[in-house]
Amino acid sequence: MKILIVSKENKALCAMAHEFMQAHDDNMIVCSAVIADDNDYGVHNVTEYQNEPWDYVITIGDADEVCDKTYFHGVVRNVLRLGVDNETCESFTGDKCQLMRDDIYRKVRNLYSDNIRGGGKMCSCGANDICRCD
Repeated sequence: MKILIVSKENKALCAMAHEFMQAHDDNMIVCSAVIADDNDYGVHNVTEYQNEPWDYVITIGDADEVCDKTYFHGVVRNVLRLGVDNETCESFTGDKCQLMRDDIYRKVRNLYSDNIRGGGKMCSCGANDICRCD
């Protein structure tokens, strides 16, 4: 399975989401890219991936305005939105940064469980279809 995570310009959020997604399954190919022309944090420019097929393209912030299925020349089976704002940690205190990191972790885990893994065990507390208690 191939997954591309795209942000318009936030390399740090893209890199975090990439690492969190990859942690779910070492057999997945997870790449991350930004639309802006920069290469910090090991994140590439999205044009490098335009011609490849993707099972999932996951957008962060307002990248979904640019990166729909028609943006790519290769086959894109699904486009999902991660649902985090395109904010940076640089202007936040440590606590605010930690909250953002935790939010991204939770949203990546939920997106993976609900959409990519294709289901999972029933939550033992009964609150969710997919277990989110851990």
